Amino acid sequence: MVKYATLLTLITIGTIVNAQTSTRTLFLETIETAQAQIITTTTTETTATDFWYKSGLAQLGVVILSSYQQIISSQDIPACNFYPSCSHFAQEALTHAPFPQNVLLISDRLQRCNGLPGKDFYYPFLPDKGRYYDPISNYLPSSKHRN
Repeated sequence: MVKYATLLTLITIGTIVNAQTSTRTLFLETIETAQAQIITTTTTETTATDFWYKSGLAQLGVVILSSYQQIISSQDIPACNFYPSCSHFAQEALTHAPFPQNVLLISDRLQRCNGLPGKDFYYPFLPDKGRYYDPISNYLPSSKHRN
């Protein structure tokens, strides 16, 4: 009886070892496939706009805006006339538009965010938020608006 229990235990352990081996093999194959995809992706041609999307300047701008939102803007009352707010609009412009265009978009948005009347004619009003709707996607072609 002990011999049969030992034999059964050895068979069970052998099955577990085989299962672990096949799982490891599958895992290694998955890693190899992922590495091959990364290599083919990185060897494609990059453009100037792709450089900007990945540049340190754009990332630094996003970090500065995030700090502003968490430290300064959270202490103040919501004063922006638009949804998304000007700082969120600027973050999206930095990450979705190339260099000269994003600076112009941010500047334009900051100049439009004032208390002067006349916004009712140009922007839809969101009653639940109490603000005018003006997303970055209104200013970029759909191919440039990366999510």
